[in-house]
This record gives sequence, C-alpha cells and structure tokens, in this order.
Amino acid sequence: MKLKKETLGFLFVFLIIAGLFISFEIHPNFPDPDSFYHAKMATTIRDQGFINTFPWFQWTDLKNTYVNPHFLYHILLIPFVTFFNPLIGIKIAAGLFGLGAFAAIYLIARFLKTPYPWLFPLIAAFSQNFLFRMALPRAPSLSIIFLLLATWAMLENRKKTLFLTSIFFVWLYHGWPVIFLSLGALLVANFITDSINNSDTWWQLFKKTFGQQKNNILAATLGILTGLIVNPYFPQNIQFSLLDIFKIGIVNYQSILPVGQEWFPISNSALLMACFPILLLNILCLAFFIPGLIASKNPPSKKQITAIFTFLLLAGGYFLLCFKANRYIEYAVPFATLEAAVLFPFAWFFWTKEIWPYIKEVLGKNWLRKTFTTVILLIVTAELATGSIKTVLVKDDYYQAKQYET
Repeated sequence: MKLKKETLGFLFVFLIIAGLFISFEIHPNFPDPDSFYHAKMATTIRDQGFINTFPWFQWTDLKNTYVNPHFLYHILLIPFVTFFNPLIGIKIAAGLFGLGAFAAIYLIARFLKTPYPWLFPLIAAFSQNFLFRMALPRAPSLSIIFLLLATWAMLENRKKTLFLTSIFFVWLYHGWPVIFLSLGALLVANFITDSINNSDTWWQLFKKTFGQQKNNILAATLGILTGLIVNPYFPQNIQFSLLDIFKIGIVNYQSILPVGQEWFPISNSALLMACFPILLLNILCLAFFIPGLIASKNPPSKKQITAIFTFLLLAGGYFLLCFKANRYIEYAVPFATLEAAVLFPFAWFFWTKEIWPYIKEVLGKNWLRKTFTTVILLIVTAELATGSIKTVLVKDDYYQAKQYET
C-alpha cells in the first residue's frame, strides 16, 4: 500500500510538472536566442562532425579560440533534431531534460528516506524562476542532473560514479567548476560534523576530514582533468575556460563584456517571490526540526548531519550568488529543496505526533479531515501552478524563427 501511494504521488506530481512544461514549450517562439544556436549546432555536428572553426566569431572575444563547451549536449540533441523539425525537436528535448532534473530531485529525496519524496520536486517546480530555467532549450537542466548526481556520489563516497559524472559534466556544460563547490561544501560540512563533541584541535580535525574525503577529492579532480584533456577542443578549451569561467562567470564583467540578462543580479523582492514556496518549506522544516529531534529521541546519524550542512551551505551560497547573477537560481533551488528534504523526517515526526492530533481533534470526523486536507492542497497547488504558468507563458519580446532566417 505504501509503495502504491508513493507511485501515485509520483505520477500525479510529474503529470503536473509535465503540464507546466507543455504550457511553455507549446508556443512557437523562444525566450532565448541561444535556442536557435543549439538546434543548428546539433544538426551541424550530425551532418559534418565536430567543427573547429567558427568564422562568425570573427568580431567577438572568441575569434581566436573557438570551443564548443556544450558538445555532449548537442550530441544528445541529435535524435530530437533528426526525427522532428529541429526547432520542435529542441523543445521536446527541453521538456524531457527538464523533467529529468525534477526526477533527480525526487530520487535523491527518496534516497534520503524522506517521507513523501514526490512532494519536493513539486515544490521546486513552483519556484517560478527555477521552472523557467529548466524549461529553456539549453543545457542547464542536464547540468542539474549531473551536479546532483555528483553531489550524491560525494555524500555516498562513490568515487567511480563521481569520476565518470565529472568527465561528462565537462563535456556537457561549461559550468563544471560548480562540482568543486559541492566538494568544498562537503569538506566544510564533514569538518563541522567531526567537530561536534570532539576535543581534537582544528588541525587534527582538518587532517581527519581530508583523509575521509581524499577519494572524493581525487575522483572529482581526475574526472575534471580527464574531461578537459580527453576533449575534441583541447588545448583551446583551457584558454576558453579562463575567459568564460573567470571573466564572465566569476568576476562577471557584465559592464565590459556583452552578456545575457541572466548574468545581472536579482533584487531582494524578485528572489523572494521567485522562490517563496521552497523558502517557506525550509523555514517550516527548520522550525520543526529541533522539536522533532527532541520528540523522536533518535539523533540524526553522522551522514544525515553531514548532508544537512552540505545542502545548507550550497543552498545558502547559491542564493547569495543570485545577487551577483540571477542565473544561479538554477542551483539554489534544487539544493534548498534537498535541504528541506533532509530536515523533513524530523519535522514530519513533530507534525504527526504533536500538531496533527490537535487538528484531528478540532476537525472531528475522518471524512471532514480528508475533505479539508484535500481542498487546501488543491487550492495551494492551483494557485502556485497558475503563478508558474504565468511566469513561463510567451511574452511579446520572445524570439521568432523568422528573425534568423537567411
């Protein structure tokens, strides 16, 4: 019965998310002109193989260093642009890859043994800017899948999985340095966990943490290096990385280099509105975590504590980075979602033992409780879904194919 309820919950949630993606992808126009580039590159690689020159870059900062940092993404697009019109195929791929990102959130929440793991991808989908980013015909949705897989592999000390994931991430997306942010967060989280009720010096704790995580450090580093070297664009990709990652990603020369709107900061109010559902869930989980911990009399394991601090550091760090570039919302939301997921078992225990019995007493009859709960859930879901749809609906300034016809 439990498996049946979880399966039904999973199917219900993914039908909702699929519906949100369809409402976005069904429109013929594109919110991002890069979509046309990705569709064309997929067909070009299909027809000509990898290309090493790109004369259209003659008047750009990349005229002497052409690199396709998304070549694995373009390879994965080939079936979609082959069996469908390329501009339709790339939209179908965007929807499927986006669903994959939400599936990754669900699977990790389930791995964390969180009650109702299907709840968490649904809450993430209602964080409107995140849904928008996942629906774009671009590589970020796939990058989220690989980043979450890499972070999970670190928590589980799965060095082979981490090594392979790191290689694929480099081939897929030029944002591969974020793997080192996950590794850094895990190292700090491991250090904090080891320092609890421990009289060792900081240096002793540091050596212990490094010893425990050396496999992860080696696997991630070797995977990144392998992806950079075993690469059709080596060694030009090294120079490209310095420009793309340092000047655009880290320093963020948006006032010097022409960059997209995604590289500009987000306002406090916009961030709050965009991420309100997941922020609210985190606040509730944090509020109920300590009471639930006390009530359960069952302290979290070291692995759980490490996961709590890892996701907290990553979510907090990426939210802060949103004030530098709003695109980091695509990383902030999934890690904030997983932070809530790892706290949720303790918060849920407190809810079921202390709060829900009181509500049951007030509402009285069982049918009334079920009706009340169902109505509330439907109202909240409908309201949040409406907000998400409004965010991704076509705008007047979206890009049309005829703008790029020759």
